[in-house]
Amino acid sequence: MIADGNQKSVTGISPSSDPVTVKRCDERSAMLVNNIDDALNHWIVCLSPYFSENAKFKVIHTRTKLGILIQWLLITEPDQPVRWRKIILLFTDEAVNEYIYNYAPGSREKSDLRLKALIEDRVRNCALVTNTDLPEMTETWVITNDLLNH
Repeated sequence: MIADGNQKSVTGISPSSDPVTVKRCDERSAMLVNNIDDALNHWIVCLSPYFSENAKFKVIHTRTKLGILIQWLLITEPDQPVRWRKIILLFTDEAVNEYIYNYAPGSREKSDLRLKALIEDRVRNCALVTNTDLPEMTETWVITNDLLNH
């Protein structure tokens, strides 16, 4: 991630594997969201400050799933095996569609604030256990329409 003023520049990966660089998480960038990939890449930028500097983000956009995979290397002792921490944010279709197609003034900004607050709280309280022999730890967090848009 590259510092860009007060914002970070984060490269998300679209389903076509082409890098999509989004630099800001603000009202203007929220208004540029026109489709699912735009929304997911916008959220990557908005949420990146809440994760480790070595975190990697990947868009998940299949027929059945919409989400963001976030993974980062856990810092361990030199004699321990490499371990990864993964969080999968799964967004319901309803949540993404209402975000994209709700044109009420300020609706996207309010949704972004709700999402940031939710992720900040969950990251602060998630299990960051490092004394395990598991090579990776994965959690799935489902983001519903009620959590995002209401």
